[in-house]
Amino acid sequence: MRLMRRLFRFVSFIFLVITIIALVIDAARSVGASQIVFTPARSALSFIFSLSAQEFDNVIAHLSPPYLSIAARMITLCPTWIISGAFALVFYSVGYDREAVLEKTGFGEENV
Repeated sequence: MRLMRRLFRFVSFIFLVITIIALVIDAARSVGASQIVFTPARSALSFIFSLSAQEFDNVIAHLSPPYLSIAARMITLCPTWIISGAFALVFYSVGYDREAVLEKTGFGEENV
């Protein structure tokens, strides 16, 4: 069980790194444009997979049922750092091990 929790924490760390990278890219673009700029997840994913926006929409429509494809399109319009940060938070909460945290602190009666 601890191995799975460590795996979830590692995946959480990867998503946290992606969140920080996306925030730095958005900050640099915002400074260059002299206004706040957020990169939508749709354009980041289409850049990663080398697809155009229309091809990316077709892939989403093909992979999911009609009612989920609308939700997927709306989610991909959110900024990249929000989506990757939410995934990091979810994976961290799944991989959180309360017993391991209490063991490391040493706040038992034997230390008083």
